[in-house]
Amino acid sequence: FWVPVLRSRTFWLRDEYVDLSLVTMARAEAAVREDRLITKAEAISRIRAPEWLRDEIRKRRAGHRPRTRPTRRARVARDVTAGLIRELLG
Repeated sequence: FWVPVLRSRTFWLRDEYVDLSLVTMARAEAAVREDRLITKAEAISRIRAPEWLRDEIRKRRAGHRPRTRPTRRARVARDVTAGLIRELLG
């Protein structure tokens, strides 16, 4: 699912997809490397993104709106997702 989506620019501008991609990648990494499933909360703490983005995801889960520009969030989330896909499939 995620590989073709990496080509889309508009997909990444939606906050819920930024959150979903990063949480999914953290959970996939734990499943592949540790052979275990982790909670969303644990996945958020393990996301390989700057702390400001992990913090925004936590706040969004609590009902708050992100403060960072959507284009910045999109760029970071897309780059993190692409890098982890390459690493896990490589």
